[in-house]
Amino acid sequence: MKKAFEGPISGTVLRQLIVNTANNHVNQNPFELVINGQPNSGPWIRAYMNGNEGTDWLWCMGFVQTIIDQAASKMGKNFKTLMPLTFSCDTVGTTGLQKGLLTRFSEVRNNPGKVKPGDIFLTQQTTHDWTHTGIITAIGDSIFETVEGNTNDGGSRNGFAAVKRIRNFKTSKLDVFSIEPLV
Repeated sequence: MKKAFEGPISGTVLRQLIVNTANNHVNQNPFELVINGQPNSGPWIRAYMNGNEGTDWLWCMGFVQTIIDQAASKMGKNFKTLMPLTFSCDTVGTTGLQKGLLTRFSEVRNNPGKVKPGDIFLTQQTTHDWTHTGIITAIGDSIFETVEGNTNDGGSRNGFAAVKRIRNFKTSKLDVFSIEPLV
């Protein structure tokens, strides 16, 4: 954990810092424990969730906001000017809509050039319901390379670790929250 939170991170612009911070965290193998029958527990989860843990504490947004906060802080910026401190994908999605920072999946599919490394994807279940999130680290022809917390190799929204994944934005409903105003 010390390497994830205190290790040196390279980068001179915020987007680089976010991607490098996310990769640094995932390289330290963050994972959850099951304590007294409660998943989503352990020191990594408490670190991402401001001390909270247990079955009800899905930690994907806590992971994302921790990464954004750590990177933004290195540049003297406060990520809460972009979005509220929350563990809710729905709150961040709604904030993105209100601020004009959320690109819907249909537009992402038609114009992936709008998406940049360091942006945040939100998995859309319905128009105003998002169930998972992660940080986009690279963009390909039809895929996002991502770093995500509370997932697994199968892409679960309630997995057990922070991992690197590849998500197809042409076949998945991935809305994208732009961090551009913070840059």
